[in-house]
Amino acid sequence: MACVAAEYRLTSEARWPAHIQDVKAALRWLRSEAGTWGVDPQQIALVGFSAGAHLALLAAGTPGHVGFGSGDAATEAVNAVAAFFPPIRFQAGDERSGGDAAASAAAALGDGISDQEMEAASPLSYLSTAFPPTLLLHGTAGEVVPAATAIELFGLLRGMGVPVDMRLYSGLRHEFVRVAGVLQVAMADVALFLQRTMVDPKRFDLTQAELFGMARPGGTVR
Repeated sequence: MACVAAEYRLTSEARWPAHIQDVKAALRWLRSEAGTWGVDPQQIALVGFSAGAHLALLAAGTPGHVGFGSGDAATEAVNAVAAFFPPIRFQAGDERSGGDAAASAAAALGDGISDQEMEAASPLSYLSTAFPPTLLLHGTAGEVVPAATAIELFGLLRGMGVPVDMRLYSGLRHEFVRVAGVLQVAMADVALFLQRTMVDPKRFDLTQAELFGMARPGGTVR
């Protein structure tokens, strides 16, 4: 897999929605340069952490959204997304409501964000059967972005028939991938998810009989 580390402007540098506009610009650039770097333009996934995970989910649900990008869905499409502890729903102020499931809009989007902008910034506003395959990874003890809304998003996507997986890490907090040894395990799961849903899904489309008939190393059969 080819990995591209894309930067975006932070709230201290530009007002929302500059953040998501930068992500869309990165997608357009990658497709325009796909031949140069040997990238399949039909196999582009976004992987994000925290605020980056929010942007990854938002980009996945809004190809062609004029306010967030160029309006050209083909150049901004996302073929899969993996989101680590993503903010998903926003509210004004620092007090959380709704089962402690919302993140502060000021922290993620900047000051002076209207209610309409908060709603428009939520990935929940763009769910459909066309949403790309999604992997959500969250610690159950997350104090910055609680897991409740990610669990809600998982249920909504699953109900729409979208391929969606979720990994809940019991007792782990926000940014749990900073714990020694955790990132390697989590990213191996991300790689497997991308292989299953985007890169080579046919390899995993096995019947029960085929699974039990697979030979073990050395020629023995289960």
